[in-house]
Amino acid sequence: MDFKSKIAIAWNGDPPKVKYIAEPMPGTPYLRLLGNGISSTPIDKFLNYLEQDKAKQKGKYFTFPINSNQTEEDLYVLEGWEVYTSPESCYEAIVILYYSALYPYQVIKKYMGEVMAEEYLQETVSALN
Repeated sequence: MDFKSKIAIAWNGDPPKVKYIAEPMPGTPYLRLLGNGISSTPIDKFLNYLEQDKAKQKGKYFTFPINSNQTEEDLYVLEGWEVYTSPESCYEAIVILYYSALYPYQVIKKYMGEVMAEEYLQETVSALN
């Protein structure tokens, strides 16, 4: 039995349509984020819901680092997403959701320390000059 058949059986023959994964946007503080999951919604509807969430700044528009106390300083916001499909997958699509820290300095200071936060500030100032 091939793997696709095994996983379909594991899902009782009815696998979810979409697997989604929350990832930090390149250039934002890299912390593991909440927001991975599965959905039985067809991919077209799932993407429509993402568009609505982003436009209305609700739902999947926001996420937080894993094990955070989910305060405003921990907030990450949805920048965009990539959709991957494959006839080899049991899912209709896998969607990677990319988030940026709303307050990168505070995130770095809280989770990576004062030294790294100061380095971030210096790099930001240098980039602006």
